[in-house]
Amino acid sequence: MPKNKSDKDTEPNATNPTFNENDSETFDVNDLEAFTLFDPSKNDKAVIPEEPGNYAILLRHGSKLPDIDVPYIPCIINYAGEPYELIYVGRSQDSLRNREYDKYFTRNNSGQSTFRKSVGAMMDLTQTYRSQGEIGKKNFKTKFIAEDESKLTEWIKNNTLFLFKPFPNPKRIKTAMIQVLDPVLNLEEYPKHSFNIPFRKALKKIRKANNLSPTP
Repeated sequence: MPKNKSDKDTEPNATNPTFNENDSETFDVNDLEAFTLFDPSKNDKAVIPEEPGNYAILLRHGSKLPDIDVPYIPCIINYAGEPYELIYVGRSQDSLRNREYDKYFTRNNSGQSTFRKSVGAMMDLTQTYRSQGEIGKKNFKTKFIAEDESKLTEWIKNNTLFLFKPFPNPKRIKTAMIQVLDPVLNLEEYPKHSFNIPFRKALKKIRKANNLSPTP
């Protein structure tokens, strides 16, 4: 059974086979040491390659996710000798910099970002239609109003860090990472017996738009 966040030695299952770039079906938590940590408040994004790869989003020390009144068991990792809470993992098929980093940290548009949509919903931000073309559709896409998109971007920059590594087969690696790490904001592909299923169900519910602002 996963340990509680208060346990200093909390780690995801670190007994899985060591990750190998040529066998992307296995992943070990210690493989994260080969990733590069990027601080959006200090570093130049030019150090992030325009290549396919995988990434993880961590909470800064002292930061926490907005509260939705449903507890969860966090994924605590050790990176460079320090503990961090890992909240999301993903992959880019083309550019870690221009597609993934910019999508989360610089573009004020949550319309195509599961991670931004989740955090914004937890912050109780106001949703609107992603575009005029979504109005009237049964299954319409949403983003947040412009003012709240800016608030969300600032929250992400101030509270999270970006961990990345280029890989040629990022899709399969992402699946393996989710299975081992069980990041709370990954809403698909998580372990069948994850202890965070109740949290994810609650999050999916608040992500659904109820009172929409009429102006995209």
